[in-house]
Amino acid sequence: QPEPFMLIQSKDELLEILRHNADEFDRISKHELKIAENALLFGEKLVQDHMTPLNTVHFVNADDELTPVVIGELHDSGHSRFPVYSENNQNIIGALYLRDAIRLQKAKPVTKIMRDDVYYINEAQPLDVALHGFIKTRHHLFVVVNEFEDVVGVLTIEDVIEQIIGHPIHDEDDRFDDLRLVAKSKAATKRSSRKSNIIS
Repeated sequence: QPEPFMLIQSKDELLEILRHNADEFDRISKHELKIAENALLFGEKLVQDHMTPLNTVHFVNADDELTPVVIGELHDSGHSRFPVYSENNQNIIGALYLRDAIRLQKAKPVTKIMRDDVYYINEAQPLDVALHGFIKTRHHLFVVVNEFEDVVGVLTIEDVIEQIIGHPIHDEDDRFDDLRLVAKSKAATKRSSRKSNIIS
């Protein structure tokens, strides 16, 4: 006889059913179960918890010249996209993609190579809103702002997808396993260096 219709009233109930079936019938792999869990809970996660915070973002100055040395430094940073600012990091005017820079045959100003469309998202937004925004705009880098419209970090499409599949992903230009950890490590090194130069 067919099973009676079951009304599932919450995500927790659905997760419990999935976990039970994974344990009892071995028809769902642990990897598939993890993705299902992440997808169901995805909308409860906030941008502010998974963005790269402002003090670890690698910015590019709009006045810079993309020489081989500068491009090498960008490559060594471990990132593949960089917000471009004018005057200060609260005035974002575009985004520089490493793949565009490395194709240069000769040095050019950042403003000639950067993409000048900038998209913003509030840090309090859930990740599913961010994912919808990435799909709609076909952009891979959002500037994150707080309630006062101050720039507080950046969010990439990889940051969002990682929360669904449960492990880091990289594009062809990424050089490190966890770019946020690398960025934080570099920021800590810079702060330590600055402290050593303070005259007391």
